[in-house]
Amino acid sequence: MIRRFDDESNLMADNRELYEYAKDVHDGRIDQFKHLDEKADRYLTVFGLVVTAAGVLIGIVFDRFLPPKGVLQYCMVALVILISVSLITSALFVFRAMKPERLSLARLDDEVIRKLDGKSDAVINQAFTDTFKEAAKRNKSISETKANALRKAYWSIVATTTFLGLFGLLVFVQKWHG
Repeated sequence: MIRRFDDESNLMADNRELYEYAKDVHDGRIDQFKHLDEKADRYLTVFGLVVTAAGVLIGIVFDRFLPPKGVLQYCMVALVILISVSLITSALFVFRAMKPERLSLARLDDEVIRKLDGKSDAVINQAFTDTFKEAAKRNKSISETKANALRKAYWSIVATTTFLGLFGLLVFVQKWHG
């Protein structure tokens, strides 16, 4: 709650500091969102590379190891199934992180200007402070959802990459034992 003073200049100065703080928080949330969007773009690139590698390995399994003969080939087929499930999971999280979201921004259109026309600086500062506060709250929620999806996408891509590495190891063992 903003302290109320008898002196109008003290009230205006107090509101001005709160306004500047609210604007900084609002701008920070927008910067955080941009950073998360850039990270989602990088994850999509990595995901594309993982999909390419998985496609090649899945093709190897279908060409050479179906129907499977022996424990090693059954393990390879099982790993391909895990890789496929992990790819689908990764895709869901990466695309959720990349989902277009509309951030809340402070409106400054003719209607807002009409409402604030003739008001004191303290009232204008308070109005924009309230607007920035609500926008920052909503933007924080959007950023947290995006960050959570990115975290899950990261671990899902790590799992997929691990399965791909294990598959590569099994292919090596298969070749070694001929």
